[in-house]
Amino acid sequence: MQCLFFDVQPRPGHMPDDFAHVDRLRPVLARHRGLLSLERFRPRDAPDALLSHRLWVDEAASAAWRRDMAHRASQWAGRRLHFDAYRIRVDPQARPGPGTAPTGPGRYLVAAYGTAPADTGRAHESVTRPGR
Repeated sequence: MQCLFFDVQPRPGHMPDDFAHVDRLRPVLARHRGLLSLERFRPRDAPDALLSHRLWVDEAASAAWRRDMAHRASQWAGRRLHFDAYRIRVDPQARPGPGTAPTGPGRYLVAAYGTAPADTGRAHESVTRPGR
């Protein structure tokens, strides 16, 4: 499986444009194979920012979505018109279990779901599923 995290800081007043692009892409995305889940979050300390988390069945499915022309048009609009800043991180998913912990130097993301923020890290609230 492959995880994609998309952090975005929309320009002031452009959050509705971002949501409009997402709504237009929803039926296009539904035709692509391999998307296991998609959820969007707002950081509790920066409600004008967004974090999108997508889980793909494999790298080929993720790559097919990146090549989609409707998706590429929305990416262009985001970069040129709607975003002050963005960052995309893509990596294989490591599931908990014996021998699955990452090894070597690097930075790792750990997602923990709960009702109270952890002592470290950044707390987010789901836009897709409010209350989570």
